[in-house]
Amino acid sequence: SIGFSLLCVGLASANLVLDFDIANNGIRNRAPKFFEWYAGFALLITLVWLYINVLLLLSKLQSRD
Repeated sequence: SIGFSLLCVGLASANLVLDFDIANNGIRNRAPKFFEWYAGFALLITLVWLYINVLLLLSKLQSRD
């Protein structure tokens, strides 16, 4: 269970790096105005996903006997 949580945290962290790369590419390529909202929303969702997974991992580590 802890291993799966670590895998989810790693996946969310990798997705966060990809979201920043998407935003950076959009800036560099002068993407349309709606792309700012797309990139911002993707970052928000990924940060919430990472936060929840880190909290779940910490709770599993805390309750471990």
